[in-house]
Amino acid sequence: MSVLDLSKECSPRAYRKLKYSRAYFTQYALLSDKAISLFDWKGLPFQQHEIETLVQLSGQGYGGIVYSGKLKKWIAAYGSGVGVTEYPDKWINYTWACPLDSAISEIGKTAVLVRNNSLLIPTRFMIGYYAHLMAHTLLSLQAALINSRATGYSKVKDDQTAKRVKQFYEALEDGKTEVVVTEDDLESITGSKPIEFISDQISGKAQPILDYWQLYQNLYKDFLSMLGVSKSTDKRERLITDEVQQDIPLYRFNIEDMLDMRKQAAEDLSNILNKEITVDLAESVKRAQEMPGREAED
Repeated sequence: MSVLDLSKECSPRAYRKLKYSRAYFTQYALLSDKAISLFDWKGLPFQQHEIETLVQLSGQGYGGIVYSGKLKKWIAAYGSGVGVTEYPDKWINYTWACPLDSAISEIGKTAVLVRNNSLLIPTRFMIGYYAHLMAHTLLSLQAALINSRATGYSKVKDDQTAKRVKQFYEALEDGKTEVVVTEDDLESITGSKPIEFISDQISGKAQPILDYWQLYQNLYKDFLSMLGVSKSTDKRERLITDEVQQDIPLYRFNIEDMLDMRKQAAEDLSNILNKEITVDLAESVKRAQEMPGREAED
């Protein structure tokens, strides 16, 4: 999914309606942005998001940095490892293609393989899973917020009045809380009383709105922790230092594996280009990693 596709799905007007696909794509894009921003590459001959997008969001769990003879420069390109070696996930060559060029490049000479992790598991699977859960949570939150502004169920006697009442409830989605009627409408309403409120509280009005929001926050924290990034715990949870310290190995396991694979690729590319290429955790991630070791604040 591209930025242009997302902009079509997520126009301000579109958000009036509850739509799962729109909520899912929005969350997928937000989580993808977090994932491809975990690391900080220096010295690459192109922007780092070009390789991180391939490595993390492709279905293969790896991407390639290759030299394009046609473009006369090093680029990041989709491809597949080929060539038999002693291991099934270690290859001699890399078959790649971009819109303007394609080739079979020798790994270690005109190509470098960048693995997402040692097991070649793409991050996109995790992103898709949490985007699904977070999308449903936000849809429930949005519905609860809309329903909380309603005053009750309405019982009507004719289709025309039903349409007017329906328009009233639809207006709630836009934040409108009043209905303007003509004099004839007003007379018919006050005379024959075609509208009857049978409840002053609709289903869902008392739904735990704050609970939905807290669930969304917890899912986001869980996503980060699955990547290996810790996030400061809400003070209300009152976790003690020892409990948080126990989670540090779990926080750091995944991201350190991912970093090790990228450092190996950076070293390989440095040897080929005779130029220093480095990669490390982004500064924001480093700061987050320090949080679990702090004493819990009151």
